[in-house]
Amino acid sequence: IDTHDVFSGRTEKLKEKQVKNTFFDTSETQEGRGLDRADTVMAIQEEEAGFFRGITSARVVTVGHLTPYIGTGPYIGKRKTMLFVGAGNVENIEGLNRFVKEVFTPLVEVMEGCRLFVAGNVGKYLRTPMDEIVLMGEIPDLADAYGKADLTVSPINAGTGLKIKIIESFAYGVPVIGTSYSMTGVPEIFRDCLLSVGGSEEFLAVLAELLDDPARLRGMHDSCRMAVEEYRRINTRSLQDIFLSLPPVGD
Repeated sequence: IDTHDVFSGRTEKLKEKQVKNTFFDTSETQEGRGLDRADTVMAIQEEEAGFFRGITSARVVTVGHLTPYIGTGPYIGKRKTMLFVGAGNVENIEGLNRFVKEVFTPLVEVMEGCRLFVAGNVGKYLRTPMDEIVLMGEIPDLADAYGKADLTVSPINAGTGLKIKIIESFAYGVPVIGTSYSMTGVPEIFRDCLLSVGGSEEFLAVLAELLDDPARLRGMHDSCRMAVEEYRRINTRSLQDIFLSLPPVGD
């Protein structure tokens, strides 16, 4: 079974972040019973693999998000452009609106030329439209969005699993700045491609400093290719380990 989240106690976890659960929820016992039906459980990140090992007798292997390095062309820099990508789920809606209110609006007041591109239908739920915010909506090719960005922002404070959009951003060659929560489960191999921050004040300070340092941003862009390619090799080996060890059908 290929898992993408932990669902045990999801409602309570989100409640702690003042976010209402609009998806599935179960107990550890019930989730463990479900996983026990599988020979192998594939966890999307190592922290969740550790949790699953405590509730199921099935073998647990970590297989992260599978993606090749895509890239969007050479880094341009000095554009002071940010990108937020997401569907219109409650975690993304709250994260986007908090970021605009507490980070982006103050940033615009002190730094000229800043722009925020929002890709995906999460933009429908933006509460405070601004001239500096471009709502792209759902687009057929995400390269069009990542190609406009100096960096991706991930201001998410709730949810489980691995934030796929972070790995996706690295695959397009774009570094990420995000909350420590949104970086949960992101492997250490990406340490040179990201910056993890705490609250909104730190987010604002670190973001302003980074946008004003194109040389540092360029280095983070350059780090994405090597990290993504190594991450893919690790995940491919994990998949080979799973499927080459399976008993023949009928045994």
